[in-house]
Amino acid sequence: MPDVLTQYEERRGWTTRAIVGVSLALPGGVACFVGFAFVHTFKLLILGAVCALGVINLAGGALSRRVVLRVDETGITLLALVDKASSDQLVPWAEVRSIVLYKPRNISMLGIVKSYAGVPAKPLEPGRSDSPPTPDISAALDSWRVDVARLKQVVGTVAPNVEVLDRR
Repeated sequence: MPDVLTQYEERRGWTTRAIVGVSLALPGGVACFVGFAFVHTFKLLILGAVCALGVINLAGGALSRRVVLRVDETGITLLALVDKASSDQLVPWAEVRSIVLYKPRNISMLGIVKSYAGVPAKPLEPGRSDSPPTPDISAALDSWRVDVARLKQVVGTVAPNVEVLDRR
């Protein structure tokens, strides 16, 4: 069994956002499909399908229990979307300056802004300030949470020179 002081792991699960989303989309989808059975309006069928896809997305993410963040002696592993393919990205501690929890600016849908966890970009050539940065590796906190105190404790143990910044 791994040492609890040198490993931190987060899995997908039920969050307030997922619970509220499913509890709103599920009855809405059922009402649309029942309404379609009586009225035969194509708009109700489309709206019911959108609600069903929302329930599948939110509940599927919560029930998957997939590891989305792991911090241990080797580095930080973060489930990230890279080139439209889902993959796990292991970043060794030698390449990590900080771990940042943040909300992006000017990105919102209906006033809802997601939080993200990520490893900031690092210049390709450390000596040159005009060097283009590598892409950030980040993941939205959709169906998982971060225990910031525990994360800081583990990072302080395995990589004391790396900062954990909470900018949410």
